[in-house]
Amino acid sequence: MSDSYTQFSLIVPWPAEARQAIVQALRTKEDGESLRPCEFAEHETKLHLYADDNCQIDEVATILATVQRTFKCPPIGIEYAMTCSKLDPDGFGGGAVAIRNGRIKTWGTGEWLAKQLAPKRTPETPGATKRPR
Repeated sequence: MSDSYTQFSLIVPWPAEARQAIVQALRTKEDGESLRPCEFAEHETKLHLYADDNCQIDEVATILATVQRTFKCPPIGIEYAMTCSKLDPDGFGGGAVAIRNGRIKTWGTGEWLAKQLAPKRTPETPGATKRPR
């Protein structure tokens, strides 16, 4: 059996009050019943969010979106990797999360790859329409 990992590293350059709200939200999640969604390191002018073995990327995105909306912070994105301790065929991938105006959009490498490998629709394909050039 193999171990799966979700890893990311992100510097949050938002204002101090927004960074503090993120830290508070992360500390609140550490209640003994649930694990903190990621690790963090506070610096004077930035906040470093990261996970080197596992994280809850959806929960991290939700916290960032909530704080972004509350403090009207600029857009931010997360790139993450999904890895595996063994060379399992489905054990690797990743994705990205874009957060703008408190809205979250996610994208995964598996989705992208499937779309790229899907048969292209041609005018001969049922339901396809020919595009003007």
